[in-house]
Amino acid sequence: MKAILLKLLLFPLLGLVALVVFIFLTLPEDKLQLLVERNVEKALDHEYRVEMDGFDFSLLSGVRLERVMLSPRFTASEDDKLGTKPLPDDPEAPENQYFCPASVDPVPMIIDSLWVDPSWFALLGGKFDGSFGLEAAGGSIAGSLGSSDGEDLLEASIESVALQRFTLLRNKLGMHLVGQLNGAAELSFGESMSLSGGFLSIDMRNVVLCPKRVAMTNPNVPFFDLPLTRMGNIKGRVEVKQRRLEFKDFQGEGEDMALQVQGSIQLPTPNIPKTRYDLRINLRPSEQWLQDNDMGILFTICRRFEDGSLQIVVSGEAGALKRDCIKATNTNTPAPRPAAAPSARLSPAPSVEPELTPPAPKLVEEQPPVPSGIERKTRAPIGPTKRTYDRDLTRPSNAAELRGKIDPVPDERRKKVLGVYNR
Repeated sequence: MKAILLKLLLFPLLGLVALVVFIFLTLPEDKLQLLVERNVEKALDHEYRVEMDGFDFSLLSGVRLERVMLSPRFTASEDDKLGTKPLPDDPEAPENQYFCPASVDPVPMIIDSLWVDPSWFALLGGKFDGSFGLEAAGGSIAGSLGSSDGEDLLEASIESVALQRFTLLRNKLGMHLVGQLNGAAELSFGESMSLSGGFLSIDMRNVVLCPKRVAMTNPNVPFFDLPLTRMGNIKGRVEVKQRRLEFKDFQGEGEDMALQVQGSIQLPTPNIPKTRYDLRINLRPSEQWLQDNDMGILFTICRRFEDGSLQIVVSGEAGALKRDCIKATNTNTPAPRPAAAPSARLSPAPSVEPELTPPAPKLVEEQPPVPSGIERKTRAPIGPTKRTYDRDLTRPSNAAELRGKIDPVPDERRKKVLGVYNR
């Protein structure tokens, strides 16, 4: 009975395997290569065009790609480019020693080789289980993907990847980096390969930031020119909690700058369509770096904490990020003058009453007051300005006219006018 059941189950399974082998053997290799290229472009949100020089498929060794080129479909604006100032002519200058470019434009990423060795029996069950690896930027990334307790688990290690050749990171940050990247990752995925947990450990060595113009949200300071900065070794750990990346013990210290990063990044969810950033970046520059680059003015804009550091806040959604530092307090307000302490050897001065002197005689005779029966009538001004023919009754001459002391019309003129009417 058992033999009959085994045959009934084994024959359909062998038939399915034979069908899969027949499909892959008869499928044109160029069509399969095009299918792989389109799926890789979809995984990169169609921001890069994927081209490869070599494609090899085998049921024993899996899929192997040779010299894969990722060409960016986007361009950088003038504000995102480097372009702070021309590079110095001195070959011994730090910018030339680290091969810093004059401007950062999106450049292609070249992967020397990439291989994927899946488990075909797991694929028949609708799951991916296997190993993968790639060689690029002078280093390698290798790992495996499996299933456990209804989740997909990814384990990977990163070894000796040159940051200056890892152009995917350069295109994303808009900054040219120099250094070496090592690390490890253990990530878990839920339904539809949605990131759900795990951690990412990062170890970067001899990191150097090439000159970069950083856009600011301060209207008075629209941008900030960052000079060449040696950051040294940077280590950190990023924990994943329900599509939320939390930075833990992410810090470093170099010859020019010390770094500490705190905060989190919220990845998109059905309720949150865009990535949200909430980061606090503490930078502590060295005094030599401040003097060599004339960056003392930095602390007139940003607040300097007791340890000599400043804090940059990165917040907002992707595409509308706000980057600014904690503002410096107003130091131009004069401090109150301290009161002089009384001396014990000095006796208090005797109190002297001020001498009363009679008031000085008035040289101008006061005018008699205006009788209360006469009211001063003023004309309300029309419009924003006063007309030239409005009489100012507050002037002494006009007041005298009202009192009858000065006749505004001469007698000769009055007699002549009255004589005309008498005729």
